[in-house]
Amino acid sequence: MLIAFIIIYILLILPLFIRFRIGYFNENKKLYFTVYLFSFIKLLYGYIEKIDNGLAIHINGKKTFIFNFNNIFSMKSKVKPLMDYHIKRFYSVIEIGGEKLFNNLAFSFFYNYINERLIWLLKCKKNYIKVQNDLNIIEDENIFSVYMEFTVILNILMILLSFIKILMGKIINGISKRKQSKQSNGNYA
Repeated sequence: MLIAFIIIYILLILPLFIRFRIGYFNENKKLYFTVYLFSFIKLLYGYIEKIDNGLAIHINGKKTFIFNFNNIFSMKSKVKPLMDYHIKRFYSVIEIGGEKLFNNLAFSFFYNYINERLIWLLKCKKNYIKVQNDLNIIEDENIFSVYMEFTVILNILMILLSFIKILMGKIINGISKRKQSKQSNGNYA
């Protein structure tokens, strides 16, 4: 009994390292993604592309989900994100090119200014995050690509607590709506 309790406790608090890789390349106008568990177990991969009136998400080469733009914007109030996680590492590379070198240099100065301020702000709030952002300017090529990689730490206990918080919120909201409907339907003679 004690050994089972210890094993369950360890599994609940065992940190899960989930690594996300995201890349956009303007040659084919697709956003590629890969999700890893512990940096070597591939959970998901695929790409997102813009289609008429929406987005198509292709997952693992087998499934495709289509979202209309009208439905996506109405969904934001219905979906509550999981907030019990910590980003441990963030890495990005932006490659930009073209014949207008002055525009690329102006963009690089602006990017560097914003990047330094954001890193400083992030370090003030959570100094354990490792951040590296690179910018490559390529002359004579019309290219734009973005690559990001970040690692998130969470555990099963955090996921369960978040699920319980969401479930309790739904229950409390349902009870309060039920009370309001009973009060509005009552006789006030």
